[in-house]
Amino acid sequence: MSHEQVIRRAALGGALAMLLAGTAIAQTSSPPAATPQATTPAAPGSSSVLVVQHETEKSTAEVIGMPVFAPDGATVGKISNLLIDQDQQVTGAVLSVGGFLGIGTKTVAVPWESLKFDEKGGKQLAIVPMSSEELAKAPEFKTLAQLKSERESERIRAEQKTRDMSRPTTPGGATGGAPRPPQ
Repeated sequence: MSHEQVIRRAALGGALAMLLAGTAIAQTSSPPAATPQATTPAAPGSSSVLVVQHETEKSTAEVIGMPVFAPDGATVGKISNLLIDQDQQVTGAVLSVGGFLGIGTKTVAVPWESLKFDEKGGKQLAIVPMSSEELAKAPEFKTLAQLKSERESERIRAEQKTRDMSRPTTPGGATGGAPRPPQ
């Protein structure tokens, strides 16, 4: 795992914890059971820190890699990444779908609120409101880094083509060097 991926996962973990905590608090209808204090005061003038994970919270370690199922119960893939906006809200889940043993998979992003979470056999899972066929037909998700890389590759290919077209050719059709003898 690259340094960038480690940092991204750590940032995603914090944002996901905040999102899930806010959602869980908003949905709680009865007072929670006595649990340890969620925050503890830090040094004067600094912010508080979280000291325990609540039962209503999911960490990114629990979400990334979580199996994803279609409504009919078919396994369609797993959550491979999360998307977080400038307001630090989780907006989407990137799913790794299709393929076999990691070969032939593609990534498809879905809105975060479209996922439903459940537990089966003591394991957490996500349910996406799409069939495996719909996910297979969905366009592949690309990160900003992937788009930038593709654009750069296209620019380099265009420059190379321009250079190749502007090179003088010899009567034999080869670029540079002596003409080929007739055959």
